[in-house]
Amino acid sequence: MEQVLVKIRDREYPLCMTVHAFAAIIDTCGGLEKLGNFLSGNGDAAKAIENTAYALGTLIREGEENRRITAECFGDGDAKPRKVPGPKDICSLLTPAEIMPLRDTVMRAISASMEQQLEAETSKNGESAEPR
Repeated sequence: MEQVLVKIRDREYPLCMTVHAFAAIIDTCGGLEKLGNFLSGNGDAAKAIENTAYALGTLIREGEENRRITAECFGDGDAKPRKVPGPKDICSLLTPAEIMPLRDTVMRAISASMEQQLEAETSKNGESAEPR
């Protein structure tokens, strides 16, 4: 699983688009086709900041959960849970000017996970996953 990292106050956090993160974000924005509008706040800058912080917080939380479970199940590191910033924390830690560029980072993390899914389907089936 490719990891996209985000830096908040000199600490890097992996963004992980798990099934849980996908369901939460897509449910909140009303469907995958509405994700771009959701992150742009449908033209409302305050809503764009809030929505980006929500998606970012969800991806950070799932990145930490993925790290913890991997460590617990496979003995790969420390399985002790770590506190990570949620959406409200992100809005308190960052300025609007710092949050707005992170929309692209969120989209990159989501896109990377979708591309991996297509690649997995292609290799599993032995043929292209693209529609004919």
